[in-house]
Amino acid sequence: MSAAANLVRATRVQAGITQAELGRRLGMSQAAVARMERPGANPTVATLERLIVADNMGDLETVLSCYTDDVIWLPPGEPPVSGKDAIAARYGKLFGGSRLEFDLEVADAFADGTVGSAWGFVRGTVKPVAGGDTAQVNDKFLAVLHWDGAAWRVARLAWSPQEHAP
Repeated sequence: MSAAANLVRATRVQAGITQAELGRRLGMSQAAVARMERPGANPTVATLERLIVADNMGDLETVLSCYTDDVIWLPPGEPPVSGKDAIAARYGKLFGGSRLEFDLEVADAFADGTVGSAWGFVRGTVKPVAGGDTAQVNDKFLAVLHWDGAAWRVARLAWSPQEHAP
């Protein structure tokens, strides 16, 4: 079991709470807590899973809690978006007009000390609430996360549509 997985399990057991209770307190499922506690677990993945669940629920408060205050997004074909206030405005517009249904696949994740990273894929749909065409999402992403002493938070996020070879 990794040091992070040991720490999560030991702290939970010492507090006398179940995986389900810890999950409730952290806003994630019991299964996500179990994954955090298993050998080779990477705590940065739990943050990304929580972010995707919050995206799908349109839960702006939880989404923003997954980011550092000085977050920088690097969206495809656009200038960087800097700061939590700027991404909050973009999420507000997105959640106000769309319903997201995303799935997360983490291909690799790393955490050491206060810095972590993960890359993988986000797939799903963005459905306009007022009707219209549903957009398919099939993106690659790279996230850099920081441990702030209380939680892992996304500090940098870059993504691009996944291209398929002909």
